[in-house]
Amino acid sequence: MASFFFFIFFNFNLYSKNIESEESWLFQNLEKFSNLKPNEINHFPKSLHDDFSAYYIKEKINSKKYQEAKRHFLLWYPYCESSCFEFAEILIALMKQGVFSKNETQSYLDRFSSRMTYSQNSEIMLYFFSHLSFSDPLPLDELDPYYKLLDSRSSTKLKKDWASFIIQKLSYDGDVPRSKIEDYFDLIRVWNIDFDYQKLGNLSPHADLRDFIFSWGSHKSSENKEAKVMLERWKNQGVADYHYLDYLSLNSKVSSAMGNSQEALESLEEMAVNGGGEDAIYRKAGYLFYLGDIGSAEQEYKRYLARYPKGPRANLSRYHLFRLKVEASEREALSYMMEIDDPELEPNKLYWEYVILNSQESRDILLTRYPFSFFSLYLFQKEEISDSDWWDLVFSNSGSFNFKEDDLTAYEDIIPEVILKEAHFRYLNGERDYSNILRISSLLMSLEKGIEARFYAGLLLNLITQEKFSKESIFMIISNFWPMPYRDFFDQDENSLLLYSLAHRESAFQPNAVSSAGAIGLTQVMPSTAVSVLNNLHMNVSAEEAKDFLREPSLNLLVGSNYLDSMLDKYDDDVVAALFAYNAGPSRVDSWLERIQDGDYESSIDPLRILTITLSESRIYARSILTNLFMYERLQDYELE
Repeated sequence: MASFFFFIFFNFNLYSKNIESEESWLFQNLEKFSNLKPNEINHFPKSLHDDFSAYYIKEKINSKKYQEAKRHFLLWYPYCESSCFEFAEILIALMKQGVFSKNETQSYLDRFSSRMTYSQNSEIMLYFFSHLSFSDPLPLDELDPYYKLLDSRSSTKLKKDWASFIIQKLSYDGDVPRSKIEDYFDLIRVWNIDFDYQKLGNLSPHADLRDFIFSWGSHKSSENKEAKVMLERWKNQGVADYHYLDYLSLNSKVSSAMGNSQEALESLEEMAVNGGGEDAIYRKAGYLFYLGDIGSAEQEYKRYLARYPKGPRANLSRYHLFRLKVEASEREALSYMMEIDDPELEPNKLYWEYVILNSQESRDILLTRYPFSFFSLYLFQKEEISDSDWWDLVFSNSGSFNFKEDDLTAYEDIIPEVILKEAHFRYLNGERDYSNILRISSLLMSLEKGIEARFYAGLLLNLITQEKFSKESIFMIISNFWPMPYRDFFDQDENSLLLYSLAHRESAFQPNAVSSAGAIGLTQVMPSTAVSVLNNLHMNVSAEEAKDFLREPSLNLLVGSNYLDSMLDKYDDDVVAALFAYNAGPSRVDSWLERIQDGDYESSIDPLRILTITLSESRIYARSILTNLFMYERLQDYELE
């Protein structure tokens, strides 16, 4: 897989530009350096040498000039810094053409490894191994260092590719020890990826392990009846002691999914008293809250904190206790909130200190230090602070900032990806010339590279209250972080700013985005939902046709806006309820509204009301989109003096 920025540049076509003109633009810009002689690379900033060199070599490979590509690779590879990943890709591409041997390639890859991240090394070595024959002597244990440390920060695709490669390797080798299959199964479960568990299970000659793997795979595929059958078969065969907690954990999930809450709770309690308490007690508390048993949920969160006061989910337990108690006992609830040691929850703490204790100091810190948080923006709206006063507060807490020119200025007309990569490289290496990164963000916006621009605006957004920026640069950063592409399409909807806010959250304006659940496009609509909406608009399409429709921005926005409008109509313009329904379905919203109908809230967007939403994903989702909406409203009418 190419690097993140290489992928963005060659695959994102955010504004439906004409492909031929885009290719022409790319070709013209490549010519600016594709014919450079090696000594002419010195015309560019030293820190850009390896980027230009990598592009130069790739051009030679694309032109099938492999020996020339090899010559330039040998000349430039010792100097790679930010582009070692690209040089490693080049190396393997040349190996595939017979230019380098396997041993030569591995030797060069060893040299690059110290200058790449763990994920980059993992990706490159998978690319390398996948181009070797399975008949090559390649012990499985030698592969372990390249993927065992992949975690939640690593891409899902990389983990899925490794999982598929491992299964192919195991299938080829045959006669795999039980312990090895269990190790890989444990790893794939930790990765939590969609995977063909049937293939892995079929490798095991042991019936109990096979049933465990099959039942897990069925549950992951939402085939819980099949999962339950296999779990019962596994139980009847006799569950080994070292798998007993695995059995209980999976049985609780399957039972819950099938609506058997009593069996789910019994399995979780059995886990809790047999060594699995850290996971089981927290899950049991959450499940009880989901079931509406607030008192029992409270006791389980307290039980967790008593047993694991510094456990990995202690802060979350305190946060949930705050949620459970805030309406009945504000000060007790606040005591749990104030014990949380998590910088990300600091705006929460300040807001509730202000609301519960009427702390003006907390209010002032919240508004000045976290002006872009949901809680600050809610207060600005509630207190009817004008747009100009809000901007003045943001500007005044930033001071002044003077742009400085640097050696990138002269190269703004070359390929944006190279400039983007250079800005990223400088940022990661501690450079604090933010004016340069800001200019890159603005350049990318002008080139209709909205996603990349937003990424760099994001690097700067949290620094506004810490660094000194001019009004112009602050306004530019914020505008880039909340862009407004596809205006011709969005502006056709009366709720255009809400629709922008939703698309910003759902897809970051990527028209080809596809979620793990199968939602597609700018507004992340499921094909089944699209079929229903389009049928109501007298457009009869199949689910397969809908998948193609949803990748077209105009049609995706037509479907997304109609579905969102229907939710707003259903819930009498209650934006939170409509967003909750868009995210989790109307049935959950109906039960939520029934549960809180006697609540005393300032408005439909009152943070206290949002706090009562049971599903954490939907709570965060609603707050995130409301934050976007507040910001789009601030940006829409404000004119910088």
